[in-house]
Amino acid sequence: MGYLVIAVLIVAAFLIGRPGHSKPKSSPSKRRPTAPRTKKTTTAKTQPADKMAPLYERWKAIDNGQIEVPEWFHDEPTHRQLDRIESDGIALPASPLTKGKASDLIGTTEPPDEDDLKCLRFFKVRAEDVDNQTLARIRIESLFADAQNKAKWESRPATALQKDFYRFVNEPAPNKLTAMAAEVFMQNYELTDQQTDDWDAYEYLLDELSDKDNCELYDIKKPARSVLRQAITDIGNTGVRLAEIKPEDIAKRIAQIKPDLKL
Repeated sequence: MGYLVIAVLIVAAFLIGRPGHSKPKSSPSKRRPTAPRTKKTTTAKTQPADKMAPLYERWKAIDNGQIEVPEWFHDEPTHRQLDRIESDGIALPASPLTKGKASDLIGTTEPPDEDDLKCLRFFKVRAEDVDNQTLARIRIESLFADAQNKAKWESRPATALQKDFYRFVNEPAPNKLTAMAAEVFMQNYELTDQQTDDWDAYEYLLDELSDKDNCELYDIKKPARSVLRQAITDIGNTGVRLAEIKPEDIAKRIAQIKPDLKL
């Protein structure tokens, strides 16, 4: 009987050890063949040659020492700048790329800043001639190279919004107030948190209802600024905070003040 048991065990061990019955080893799954990768290409965001000419002329003047720039302008471009240039497909210049030139190139893909547009409108520069951030700044730099232009800009009258700020804080606006002086006053004036909220709301209401398309959404025609200001003041005088006033409330009041503005 013992010999029989031993024989059975030997046979079992032999069968288990056979290659056809061994436990399959885990192996990497087969991958489907893929087409070779191709480098992603983007359309270069190049401006027309005539529009880029002012930028190239500026770079040439900088290289010749005719225009002073910060020391960092000549540094190596940052990795972030290089990534942005590559991702946007911006065409590179033939001259060596610097940090400043990279910044200028990136600026050709950005719209002009609002403050720069205000300056250019003041000098009656056509928007289509400076349709990006870099060209707008180059044009302003060129304008301010003339001392008379710089003096005109610095002595320009205060804007309607700046004068509104004086009214908002119950301060009399000086005679012949300039925009530069008003800007300094506004920056240095310390508003409370509530005043800050209300002034932000006032600016929002003015922007919202100074736009023709927005006004149509509220079933009114675009009002004169004096009418818009009166409507805001009227509602504010009822005890409602500016931060709590909604554009539709102002629109209703405008229609009451000037019924012919109602659509």
